[in-house]
Amino acid sequence: MFKSVVFFFGLLLSLQGVHAQSVGIGTNNPHNSAALDITSTNKGFLPPLVSQSARLAISNPAEGLMVYDTTFQRFYQYQLGIWRYIINSDIWVQSSTANNLYNLTDSIGIGTSVPQHRLDVNGNIHATQSINVASSITATGNAEAGTLLATNNLSADGLINVSGNINGGSNAIIDNTTATLQLRNNGVNKAFFQRNGNDLRLGTNTSNVGKTVIRMNGDDVVTIDKVSNLTLIKGLFANRETGKMVIGNRVIRSYSVTANTNSLPILYGRIFSDGFGAAMWPQSGSSLRISTGVYEIDTNRADMSDFGVIIVTSTGIVPRICIGRYIGNAKFRIEIFSLSGNPVNNDFYFMINDPLN
Repeated sequence: MFKSVVFFFGLLLSLQGVHAQSVGIGTNNPHNSAALDITSTNKGFLPPLVSQSARLAISNPAEGLMVYDTTFQRFYQYQLGIWRYIINSDIWVQSSTANNLYNLTDSIGIGTSVPQHRLDVNGNIHATQSINVASSITATGNAEAGTLLATNNLSADGLINVSGNINGGSNAIIDNTTATLQLRNNGVNKAFFQRNGNDLRLGTNTSNVGKTVIRMNGDDVVTIDKVSNLTLIKGLFANRETGKMVIGNRVIRSYSVTANTNSLPILYGRIFSDGFGAAMWPQSGSSLRISTGVYEIDTNRADMSDFGVIIVTSTGIVPRICIGRYIGNAKFRIEIFSLSGNPVNNDFYFMINDPLN
């Protein structure tokens, strides 16, 4: 016992003499930069082993204090006033072939303690360069990027703002009751495509007086302005296909008493003096000379109504009096007279209109 006491006081006296020097355990030459240099080839360093409650009960822990928590089986260090555990190597593994870290099993949460995905960020993600995605991008909020490349789907439940190009190898789908593709210039809305129920709207935004222009083969072919002027761009006169408007059924005036009133002729053409039709459009009718100066035109329309009317004008330089009227059964009677009132045979043009068909 006496020898142990003497050895202890001797050790204290020796340590007081080297308190400003490095202490070596297992080495006679501790490194000058280390206050404590432990050297061993078959043993390790074991820090204090404490439970969670014992760790939290440490009074006034020093910054940098390190312990091993036996409750969570983690190394903890006291940093900036709180205990933080040191991530172990089972979470992040360094590649043996490249200078990088990887994780194969765990999810990472930033701004959330319960990540729902491999990388779950509660907040904005900012990238100064490109974000490349080999599969899908799904956003429940805004997705904004200077360059956003996806080789698979790019899905967003909120707004997508694009200041550059959108390159896609497949479909672009916007699923919303009022889905809108908004086109801007310097942050100002200029033009748009929009789904409105089952309808498609496209055009310019409020306060934009620009026209809606349809281009084909690099040329403007149709323009629509804010007062509903529809213009078919004209080309060379020799090109008879240029500037044509083809209507499949009818043209309706918006202020018509009958909402379905047709302003287009149902049949027009030219009849020769012998009663044979030279040409009729847009469908086939038939014509017949009944007697001198009296002709009949059959429209072959079973739906012809009593509101049908005909306009007739004679050909040639000699003036004629032309009378046309509907006689029923889809037929019209035309009578041609000289200025003296005598019936005469003459070529004539006609146009038939039925506002209800």
